[in-house]
Order: sequence, then C-alpha cells, then structure tokens
Amino acid sequence: MGDKTISAGYAKLLELFTHEYFHAWWVKRVKPSVFIPYDLTHETYTNLLWVFEGFTSYYDALLTARSGATDTESYLKSLSETLNRHYLASAKNRQSLAESSFDAWIKYYKVRTNRSRSVTSYYDKGALVAMALDAFIRKESAGKHSLDDVLRYAWQQFKEVGKDYAGIDEEMMPELIFEATGIDVSEKIDRWVYGCEEPDYKRVLKTMGIDLTEEKLPIERDVLQATLSGTNVLKVSQLDEAGAAELAGLCVGDELLAIDSIRVTKSNLEKLLNRYRQAKTFSLHVFRNGLLKEFFLKPRKADVRKIKLSVNSGGRAFCRWLNR
Repeated sequence: MGDKTISAGYAKLLELFTHEYFHAWWVKRVKPSVFIPYDLTHETYTNLLWVFEGFTSYYDALLTARSGATDTESYLKSLSETLNRHYLASAKNRQSLAESSFDAWIKYYKVRTNRSRSVTSYYDKGALVAMALDAFIRKESAGKHSLDDVLRYAWQQFKEVGKDYAGIDEEMMPELIFEATGIDVSEKIDRWVYGCEEPDYKRVLKTMGIDLTEEKLPIERDVLQATLSGTNVLKVSQLDEAGAAELAGLCVGDELLAIDSIRVTKSNLEKLLNRYRQAKTFSLHVFRNGLLKEFFLKPRKADVRKIKLSVNSGGRAFCRWLNR
C-alpha cells in the first residue's frame, strides 16, 4: 500500500469507496433528526448536508491517505482539485452552505450548464469548511483535539442511546463540537455556513503543515477565461463568470472552429492564443446548435487562480494530521 505508481483514476476510486463506506456510519446511523425515520417516498429537506456530505467528502481522501492506500502526492492533488473547483464556482458568493444543503432536491441534482454559478457545492465547500474547522480546533486546543474527536463523540452518543436515537438537529452542531472538544466554533459556523464568507484557506492549510502557492493557469483559462474539452472537436465546457469569453457572447456547448479566421485544433490552440493574448480584440467562430456564429473577444486578465499544494519544511503538523 502507499504505492507511488498508483494511477490518479484508481486513487479517486479508492476515495469513492471510502466515501460510501463512511456513510454506513455517518448518515446511515448518525444522521440529521429529519431523517428519522427514513421516508423514501418523498424528498426530505435538511440544512445539514454540509455536515453529512461535506464532512464525508473531507474524510474520504484524508482517510484513504491515512490508511496508506494513497501517498502524500495523491492526497495533495485531490485536495488541490477540490480547492480549484471551489475557486472557480462563483455561486459561493451568493448561496450559503446551509441554503445549498436545503436546496439539494430542487437545484443541486437538476443538472444545468450554470451549476457552478447558481449552486454552492455542499460536497466541495462542505469538505473545505470541515478542514477549516479541524484546523481551528487543533490550533485552539494546542493539538489536543481535532474534528476526529467530534465524530467519535457523535458516534458514542448514538451507541449509548441506541434505538431511541433522535438524530442531530441543525442548531446542535456548535454545541456538539463544544462538548467534544471544548472549542466554541459557533461564530465560524455562522460566517462560513450561514453566510458566504470564506475561510482563509492559506492560513488553514499552514496550520495543517501545507504551503499554498499559485500556479500558471492553462492558456485557455488565462486568455479566454473558459474551459475547453474534447480532442477532435473543442467545445466550451465552462465559462468564468464575467470572463472574456462570456462577455464576448460565448455559451457552454459552443464548438470552437476558428480564431481570427484560423482553424483551431487541440495542437495549435496554445500557439494561437499566445499570438492573440496581447491583441485589443480578435474574432472567434463557433458552431452553436448547428449555426455558424462570429464573436469578438477582448482579452482581459483572469480573476480566477489555480493553486498548488506542498508540505512545508519540517512537516510535523502534516504528519500529525495524517496520523503518521
């Protein structure tokens, strides 16, 4: 185990197995009070999916790494992917985690091209808030407690009560964390869960022994502020909000044909974009629903960023986090 030759796809599969196995305890047994009893004949709404899916998403990659099934590099890659997805999603500025949890039935699973703008992911941001709470608990308790203690405490309560277990109410989370660790996180939850404020992830990660640095964006994200996918045919798969491509009029699903009347392929995309990145404007030809359309794009500086994570010098905090 811990084989450094493990593929990225296999690492993600192991994390998925961990995620679903974790649910056998954290949702099937310890659960929101509104899930007792389960009624699968209709939707059940809760504001606590950020806890039950978010915490599970935090622990799926973490426990896989702690077990030795994946190595440090795989774990940091998984965590950086979560952060990069979250940075790209502008919905986090408008919809709180609690609202996203409650709206899961009517929004999150209704697939739209603008999901990242209209719905905050209680998986991604939930996992990141779990990490931030874990870091805060560790720091405030001088390393004596962590989020692990909260989950153990919740499990102990479930075991002691047995069949009369009533679940966790929304307002119980700050109290549960305080009882388990002696740390008051109510203000953090108010800001990060019920508001749209973001934790300082750079500071959070530093507490965990990780350095966060910015990387160069892929060329299409830097110049177009768009994500392109495909091999033979390049299609717009995502647009940065108020980015150059969106302001020019492009939509998700557009098939990119030409830049300044020069045919675009995957092999010449970088060369063309580098040529025109300093231009005042250039034309884009696309197919949209079978119709040829022309747009004019004005290059602008990308507002989003791409981050990279690495273990900082010493690495003691990181080793404690991964129980090594």
